[in-house]
Amino acid sequence: MTSLQALKQALEDQEYVQQYQAMVRAMPEHHRRWHAAMIVKQLKGKGATLVAKLTGLHRSTVYSGIKDLQNGIVDFTKDRQRKEHAVRPTVEERSPAIEEDLKEIIRFSTGGDPMGNQNACVRMSSRKIRDLLQAKGHEISHTTVIRLLKKRNLARKQSQKPVS
Repeated sequence: MTSLQALKQALEDQEYVQQYQAMVRAMPEHHRRWHAAMIVKQLKGKGATLVAKLTGLHRSTVYSGIKDLQNGIVDFTKDRQRKEHAVRPTVEERSPAIEEDLKEIIRFSTGGDPMGNQNACVRMSSRKIRDLLQAKGHEISHTTVIRLLKKRNLARKQSQKPVS
């Protein structure tokens, strides 16, 4: 039985795969990548997809580990690891004044039912709002503008089909 066949057989045992993935998750992220790359190296460069399934890593992560090994970047003494659930701060967290600036920009371009029974709409495009916010010094994309408008229950004005 070849090593590749043994790996395929190991993947059939769900309990083994779960235990193996639990062990891999206990490693720092760069060690996971290099560990998977070492297995692929033992398989003479074959089976990266199978190794990805076994370790629970994405296939591109395994290939990154292989590149690291080939380029000699492997340093097992590194202790750097991302924080658990590390995420980029939102625009509101980076720039708290953006809410007020957005409110000021759309103040005269909002419409809708004055009694509040319907969602209000904005007559300005998200890109135009983005440009105005950027002019005030905020780093923002038009998709983030859309998200901020949805958060305020505002939407872009939609064209209505004429009723005949």
